[in-house]
Amino acid sequence: MKTMRINLTKNMCFATVALIVALFVGPKTIQAQTAYGFQIGDTKVTSDNFNNLTSITGVSGNVKYDPESKTLTLENATIETNEEIPLVTNLPGMTIQLIGNNTLKSKQRMGMMNQLDGDITFIGDGKLTIKGGTDTDDLESLMGIGNWGHITISQCTMEVEAEVAGLYGGFWKFDRCNLKAKGNGLEGDDYYGSICWLWDEYPEFQGCKITEPQNNTWKKHKEKGYSYFSLYGDNQKPVTDWVTITPENTQGIETTLETNTKTAQQGVFSLDGRRLSNNINLLPKGIYIVNGKKIVKK
Repeated sequence: MKTMRINLTKNMCFATVALIVALFVGPKTIQAQTAYGFQIGDTKVTSDNFNNLTSITGVSGNVKYDPESKTLTLENATIETNEEIPLVTNLPGMTIQLIGNNTLKSKQRMGMMNQLDGDITFIGDGKLTIKGGTDTDDLESLMGIGNWGHITISQCTMEVEAEVAGLYGGFWKFDRCNLKAKGNGLEGDDYYGSICWLWDEYPEFQGCKITEPQNNTWKKHKEKGYSYFSLYGDNQKPVTDWVTITPENTQGIETTLETNTKTAQQGVFSLDGRRLSNNINLLPKGIYIVNGKKIVKK
């Protein structure tokens, strides 16, 4: 009986110690990281790494992301990869601001991919050059921008080049921009080229137009019940040379905005009409609409 009592006491002691350890030294709750809906190279951008994007393999120059305004800023930046897509976006309401000269380039993948949920707007007074893969036989990788969502190019300069398709798929809006796009097409195919396979409708043009080639038309075709549009030249074949889009009138933008100041909605907005932080000082460099006026923050 004595031995049993001693063992029971020891067991109770061990149990008490274990309970104390569990209460005070137990596992801590780990806060889950937030994914921001886009990826640079092989790295998904999250709340854990968005402050240090320049450390990602293949990135040089200045790359910053502001989660509050969903703005990715490229400032004299290059994202160059071998086996990864330089930039993959899948975020509604995302803005990509261009400052200086910037490049997205891959050897074996497309230059950029915008996925189904991606609704992005390019802005800024800089330039972005995008080059799709050249060292690959994969058709999807021989594209400049593969778009499965919505893309707006607003008052900025872009140049996109690829072996088969320059701008491919999705929905597009060109807003007073300077754009050059080139895709060499696919031998024996009637649809691939510089701007091709756009979904349901041809692009929306606001204050700009195609200036090269001068003779062009959008041709519709159907595939598995869905409608697609590709840009054709006067030879009735897809355009495979450079397509150039330029603003129709570079004058009067400031005047139009200032004339409507009295009736304009107050606040800070992006060029595509999204309300941003009311304090413009908290926003990155770029062009904004502040109380109805276009403001360039430097």
